Amino acid sequence: MPTGRSGDAIGYRFALPGDRNAKNEPVWFSGSKLDPDLSLPKIRARLAVGAAEPVYPDPNEYTWPASGRHQASTTIDHALATLADDQSDDQAAATISGSIEILDALAATSPVLSRKEIAQAARALDRTSFTHTRAAKTDLRAMRSAARAVLNAGPAVGRSDDGAAAATILSSLVLLAIVIAKWHTSRGHEYKAQAANTAADHLRTAYARHAAKPMAVLDLHSQCLPKPAQDRQAAAIRHALPVDQAAKVLNENGWSALAATLAEAEAAGHDPAVLLAQAAGRRELASADSATAVLNWRIRRDARLPTTLATAKPSTPDRRGADQDDRHRAHSRDAGEPRRPASAVGTANPTTPAPVAHHPPVPSSQAPAGDVGSMSSLAIGNTPGQRFLVRAPDPSRLYARV
Repeated sequence: MPTGRSGDAIGYRFALPGDRNAKNEPVWFSGSKLDPDLSLPKIRARLAVGAAEPVYPDPNEYTWPASGRHQASTTIDHALATLADDQSDDQAAATISGSIEILDALAATSPVLSRKEIAQAARALDRTSFTHTRAAKTDLRAMRSAARAVLNAGPAVGRSDDGAAAATILSSLVLLAIVIAKWHTSRGHEYKAQAANTAADHLRTAYARHAAKPMAVLDLHSQCLPKPAQDRQAAAIRHALPVDQAAKVLNENGWSALAATLAEAEAAGHDPAVLLAQAAGRRELASADSATAVLNWRIRRDARLPTTLATAKPSTPDRRGADQDDRHRAHSRDAGEPRRPASAVGTANPTTPAPVAHHPPVPSSQAPAGDVGSMSSLAIGNTPGQRFLVRAPDPSRLYARV
């Protein structure tokens, strides 16, 4: 490591084992040669910003992944409002740099279901960052602390709360990518704006995969709401939101799920109108692909509503199909065929609910170490130690394990 006259380090170098020159000497590369952000001064400046140690309200470690994602989504929503008030280059640089770190942490702890899309979104957002801009330290520290909360919580293990929490943070990240694209467009940065839109597309795909099941459950719950309860939630929407925004929300496809969330929050002792005002007051709701989805996840997060998945009731076979099975078994006995157990004989017209989604099993040989899938068919890898990431702009991404 190069040192100055005082003996203090002024740089550092890398060499690959076995990579030697004609004199049989190691071929050294400085950090700045690999990437400007990996120079020692840049790394020292990065470490000086620091990050707060994550705090999880529940001592049960199984709840930490969901808690970390909720904390990060709150920070992202705050960054959206801050960027709307202060559109300086320094503020944008802090928001973009921090969001990339959150995406890295989210990709490292997400199931196979969405990890690839989140990682691709991080690479796309890399292309929107600034090279020669000093980021706002306070906001960068907040975003970095959110990333640490996600990473330290460990991988999501497929619990119902994990899916809803993933949908919450991904909906915030989609909105953030859209806002970053608008920011670059307003300054004529067409290439960076296109990269931000690409990141938003990847995040939309990841969001759809995580949100499908909990949203279907909420839609199911909304069908059980009596008409007066639905009318009461619609009145809360009209009271809390501007006229045009309220009309948009009430006409969106996700309105029934939002009504179920508002009714659940009301039953838990919250005022739906207050929750709506707080959720809508974080700005940039008009830029969202679905205002009802953003409001739904923000309200569930702020009110700390649990994700309760409905238990499917046993289906009742069609009687005609059962009669046909009885006749078939009787005919088989008469013909001398071996008797089959009743469980092996299918019904003609079963009324089983359609599955929400199907994901093929992933062989354990293909699952990365430390990966925990969101489906029961996915293998769980054993990790001897914790994983940490050293991030460099694409394509240089260094991963290490201790």
